[in-house]
Amino acid sequence: MFIYVGKTFNATATGTVIKEVNCEKCALRFYYELARVAAGEADAPYYMGQGSAEERAQRRAQQNLAGKLQVDCEVVPCPQCGHVQQAMVRFLRGRMYRTLRVLTWVLPIAGLVLTWVMAAMAKFDRPRHFEEERVIYVLVAAGFVGLWFVLMSIKRWLLARGHWLRAAMSAAPPALLPEDRPNADGAIPLRPVRRRQLAEIAPRGDWVIIPLLRMSLPPLCCGCMQPATTVYRSPFKVYQDFQMEIPLCRPCMRQLGRRWWKIFAVTVIVCLAIASLVPVLSVYSSKSDPLGRWRGGVFTAFFLILLAGGIIPSLLAKPCRVRFVDAQRGIVRMRFRNPQYIRLLQQMATALDSGSTMSAPPLPGHRA
Repeated sequence: MFIYVGKTFNATATGTVIKEVNCEKCALRFYYELARVAAGEADAPYYMGQGSAEERAQRRAQQNLAGKLQVDCEVVPCPQCGHVQQAMVRFLRGRMYRTLRVLTWVLPIAGLVLTWVMAAMAKFDRPRHFEEERVIYVLVAAGFVGLWFVLMSIKRWLLARGHWLRAAMSAAPPALLPEDRPNADGAIPLRPVRRRQLAEIAPRGDWVIIPLLRMSLPPLCCGCMQPATTVYRSPFKVYQDFQMEIPLCRPCMRQLGRRWWKIFAVTVIVCLAIASLVPVLSVYSSKSDPLGRWRGGVFTAFFLILLAGGIIPSLLAKPCRVRFVDAQRGIVRMRFRNPQYIRLLQQMATALDSGSTMSAPPLPGHRA
């Protein structure tokens, strides 16, 4: 029997580049800073060559980063006329709702192929009955074609709403304009320009949009606004939020820990109550025996507690809620329990539009 063992190395790389834009409406030339993060991985079969595998992972991360900096763009409106370039909109539209786009084609095509195979088998095995059932296969095939139109309409409706564009604009870096003549080395000093549309595209309500590649959470406890001394750690963590650390103080962390265990206890009780229904309902089955009924209840309780006990408390006890706007760009929407912390993050996100002066290369080779 063949047994494979090995070790997988993961690496990440971050980088920035200044991109140049020529406005297609007012012909203004402006710039913006593009920041990206990329990942790479490599395997060391049977734990051999771990050093070279780690280097390959880092090299692949750098290659993926270079590709993103070359191709990607941000949705940065023109600082003079406010126009959003069509190339930016097309790029972002192509990245939105990828799962829905795949399902729009996979589900109807798979359904049509399956219907055709079943119809061919029925025609080969029962030719007489197939003539009577032909209408059913035609209706099923028409249903899958109709499903394609429904999914396509849903995708177009979601794209037409435009909230994805506003979210991308609110998390985009500010536009940069030349501040003076080029330096002695040919670099162009750039200054950020505050967006005129900021009030229209700013996050509304108690949610704040944060670009993690350009902004980090302040070192204040998100629960009481005191200096943070630790970060949030779930007792049973089943996922990771973009390697993001939520700052907390020790008292708030202990309070969240107690809240986690309370929710876990309630979850276990609910799971046991649901699992107890298995032997009760199995009584009405003529082929069930008492030992089998209780065995099924124990297995049901075990898997329910393992699944729900690991997910539900971690979701309900978290100090914040996180929703990804664009995971590859590191843009998330966050909601905290403390409204003061939300206002602080909103002020920090707004302050990203006015930063320090930077320089563009003498010959910008990247154009949006």
